[in-house]
Amino acid sequence: MLLLLQASSCRNPSCTLPPELLALVLARLDPAERLGSMARVCSAWRTAAVIASNSISARGRVCWGRAGPEPSGFTQDKATALSGWLQAHAAAAALDSLEVTVSHTHSHRCPQRDFPTIQLPVQQLASLRSLDLERIKVDIQGAADTQAAPAVLPPELSGLTSLRLWRAELGLSTLPAFTNLQHLALELGNSSFDLSGLLLLTHLHLSHDCADDAVLASVSSLTCLQELHLGVGCYTDSGLAALPPCITKLVVGGDVTLAPNSTPAVAQLTALQWLEVNCAAGFSTAVLRSMSSLRHLDVQHTPLLAAAGDGDNGDIDLAVLNGLTQLQHLELPIEPLADEAAVGPEADVAALTASSQLTYLNIERLVAHQHYRKMFAEGRQLPKLKELHATMGVLGTADNAQALVRCCPNLERLEVSAG
Repeated sequence: MLLLLQASSCRNPSCTLPPELLALVLARLDPAERLGSMARVCSAWRTAAVIASNSISARGRVCWGRAGPEPSGFTQDKATALSGWLQAHAAAAALDSLEVTVSHTHSHRCPQRDFPTIQLPVQQLASLRSLDLERIKVDIQGAADTQAAPAVLPPELSGLTSLRLWRAELGLSTLPAFTNLQHLALELGNSSFDLSGLLLLTHLHLSHDCADDAVLASVSSLTCLQELHLGVGCYTDSGLAALPPCITKLVVGGDVTLAPNSTPAVAQLTALQWLEVNCAAGFSTAVLRSMSSLRHLDVQHTPLLAAAGDGDNGDIDLAVLNGLTQLQHLELPIEPLADEAAVGPEADVAALTASSQLTYLNIERLVAHQHYRKMFAEGRQLPKLKELHATMGVLGTADNAQALVRCCPNLERLEVSAG
């Protein structure tokens, strides 16, 4: 900080610190300040500001007005200014990371043409390793081949290790050339693509048009894949047949039913540590039988299937949870409109608290009031549990309240509902 104060007092262009040293100081400033007032001090400061700017992040949002969606925060004028800066300085800055995003909570209503256009000078971006574009139109400058609209992901950027294109208007036909990718997130692609050659991928997020059975079929060869996030898309139960067994985190949603008979590949993910299911057609706890390493289980807005597998006969099988002794986070809530508890009187509700590693437990409306004494029985200890979501039945009697305190001595938050 002392160095910054001494440097900032020097307004004489002939009296400067070495740009490389000054860049270390300027890198600690906000990019807008660094590339604005600081860069105007003198030529050496301008050079240092460029050197210090190897990471650029520009964010905006969309506001809805009478004329439709109107970007704010990152307008076309700012996009044009950023394009000019990239053309002039990206190479000198050895730009490593570029993020240009326009967020919007109601993205499905926003036509792509209403968002700013940024020009990517690919010849100046040889050092780029991370690219994140959201709701941005893209023009390509300096590509090897003349590109027709819409632009195609330029092969000149194949050194990227992290790529996120979220409603960004770029064709994906060149994606197989990006063999250095480790992190990839795609939504709404306008061309088919194959992932089988991206052997270094460890994190993959697919949604909407980019999440279909054809794309998922190419995932089976990704032996380094650790995390797979599948948002709302066009994939089916069959699309989940090609999941590599190395996956440790899986997030699934959409019109699929996770059960041993419909998605056997999911049931064979023995290395899985994190499973999140949201707005799916159904979930059977039977898929958990071989997942002894599971630490996080979250099932939201998804019907829990009975042991018979058809959702109508028998109870939900909770006994399988007895084998999940490493579980730290468990969410199996039932929708507020459910009139009755999802499990019957014979269900093994004690399995819900079988893991002494639990830190978070959400079982709202899952079990009937009389079941809580089994979950927090004498001798059961949950020393790490910090947060519990349940119904009023957990405090329904003095015995229930005492059992809860005895079992969960370090509980910090208790949220109860009347259901």
